[in-house]
Amino acid sequence: MKRFRQMNMLKTLSLSLFSFLIVTVGCTDKDVYEPEPETPVIPEIPDTPSKDDYFDFSTTQKFTVDINYCLSDYSILFELFDKDPLIPMEGGFEKTKEEPLYRAITDKNGRFTGEITLPAYIKTVYLYANYVGVSQLVQLDVDTKSVSFNQDAYWQSLQSKGGVATRGATANGWKYPEGYKVLGDWNLDGSADYISQLGKRELDSDFMTRLNNTFVKKNVRKDPVYVGNGKSMDIHIVKPTKVYQIFLYTSAAYYNAYAYYSYPTNNPPKSKEQIKNKIISFPFIRTKDENFPCAITPGDQVQLMYWNEETNEFEEEFPAGVSIGFMNLANCYSKGNIEIKGRNSIEETQLPYTVDPIFYTNPVYNDKLAGVGKKDYQRTVAAYDGEQMIALCFEDHLGYDVDGPGWAWSYNDAIFYIHIEERDAIDPSLPGLPDDTKGPSEEDNYVNYYGTLAFEDLWPSQGDYDMNDMIVRYNSKVYRDASNRVTKIVDEIIPVHNGASYRNGFGYQFDNVAKEDIKSVTILSESGITSSFMQGVSLEPGQDKPTVVLFDNLSVALEQQAVFAVTTEFKNGVDESHVVPPYNPFIVVRTDTGRSREVHLTNYAPTSLMNMDLLGTVNDLSAPEYGIYYVSNNNFPFAINLYRDDTFTGATESRRIDTEFPRFTNWVATFGEEDADWYISEL
Repeated sequence: MKRFRQMNMLKTLSLSLFSFLIVTVGCTDKDVYEPEPETPVIPEIPDTPSKDDYFDFSTTQKFTVDINYCLSDYSILFELFDKDPLIPMEGGFEKTKEEPLYRAITDKNGRFTGEITLPAYIKTVYLYANYVGVSQLVQLDVDTKSVSFNQDAYWQSLQSKGGVATRGATANGWKYPEGYKVLGDWNLDGSADYISQLGKRELDSDFMTRLNNTFVKKNVRKDPVYVGNGKSMDIHIVKPTKVYQIFLYTSAAYYNAYAYYSYPTNNPPKSKEQIKNKIISFPFIRTKDENFPCAITPGDQVQLMYWNEETNEFEEEFPAGVSIGFMNLANCYSKGNIEIKGRNSIEETQLPYTVDPIFYTNPVYNDKLAGVGKKDYQRTVAAYDGEQMIALCFEDHLGYDVDGPGWAWSYNDAIFYIHIEERDAIDPSLPGLPDDTKGPSEEDNYVNYYGTLAFEDLWPSQGDYDMNDMIVRYNSKVYRDASNRVTKIVDEIIPVHNGASYRNGFGYQFDNVAKEDIKSVTILSESGITSSFMQGVSLEPGQDKPTVVLFDNLSVALEQQAVFAVTTEFKNGVDESHVVPPYNPFIVVRTDTGRSREVHLTNYAPTSLMNMDLLGTVNDLSAPEYGIYYVSNNNFPFAINLYRDDTFTGATESRRIDTEFPRFTNWVATFGEEDADWYISEL
């Protein structure tokens, strides 16, 4: 059936080109319009037409989405991008300021399922979530208009692909610094055998939410509660206990290793040179991904062992009166080996000074900077939940420019938590972890839709198909609640071009919500321009469905540089799929003669104020009883939505769109299966 349709399409394209050659439809400035025939010509249509017989010229597609982070009682705000959203910087990454294709909140089990709207040209997406306990960034292929991700299955599949998971014997290969001890061996990706033997720890959802809200969602680099007081973040043991270090999160670009040491609480080392008993805990911190398929994942844990200097043996419990300090060996891991590279050179860091790449939870041991004007800066923040867990967050930035870019000094380069097996076994003097267990904010849970709408106004007659009689841009923010139901939409509509001689207006209709679903509609424009059809109210009177008309005269709107801001609020939240911008947009043609002539996107129905007798006449193949609207018998649209484009200004006056965008023809001929980005890549 599809092949038959495509053959018909190609034949009709040839006919339309012939028709174009014999019909005069344009001049150098504005369209020259043919008068409407007194008796409308009824084009020939099949006995039982179907929407599937005609291309709909849609630049969007519905995609089914199944995102599963395999969590319990932990909601995630995730985002989908069409390209990698993390921009490499010196020593870190900065997230792009561009809005994602889509974002939403998972349920309490870390899962989201639904149908979403994405650009039709999408073949790959990047799944991003800035939360402890999950993969931060994963590249996913779009398979048959679906996007799926299961975190447990993903990590398991990487393990099977790795080919580097064999146990590495440090005595036979892996190097580590002189003066350090190790708890065991590790593989090439830095995952230690003692990690896999211990097994994953079940993550506490309340603790992760509190930690995320305090140290990931916010930047604490200038928060005096956690930073800048010169206080040590070492842990002081007051009664015997086992201690575990659990990995949660990393955003680091550097290849970091982590170590710890212990000392008598009442006799700390006076300098970093006096530190003894340094022990590698995590040889390398990297969340398992395609580049490191045998690395670690959130929940991987290490039991920290106490080194007894008298017996020269490891012990499982730390005794009372002992303190534990932690170390970040910044960018010291390479291909299985851990090597202290010494002071980094000016060329490596691009800084006006050098710095020792080992940072301590006690800031007194961090490098002093001669001539910089700043003291040693705190590289670790910690927070105690008051019971058995301590959040421990590291910063690996090699410089001390604490007023530098946002990606630096976030203390997100590695986030662990320390689990103390015995209650009340530590000195509770560390800063407290706020009791903030709120899930993702509804204000953060929005999707930004934008694009360009272009219209031909000669309908139902053939136009010149330069698609420039009216061009408007839209930018819409769709806000959802925690259940992803739409509560509010803020639309910005900007008219940008007039290629017509008629006086035309612009509006849109919500096809899939009732008037009763709408709480309020507020229309603002500094120009003061309004539509006479609205009669001073927020929804157009006489309509069966909620309809808004913003202006009646495009020429005046352009002269006034009008920008329309429309805020629509819904009473109880509506299904997201029912209000995807730009909804059902249309132009009202020749508003100076009435309200009866509209032009809509292909297969979008006109409003109830339209003169339905015009449908299916001249060059239009509309058949309302079959759900077919605004279908041209020469296979060009009368209107088009160019999704995620904000530059299109139409073809050159009186030149067809396929002339200036050569791949348009193949896009149409293949029913959108090929060259779906024809308007993006050739602008």
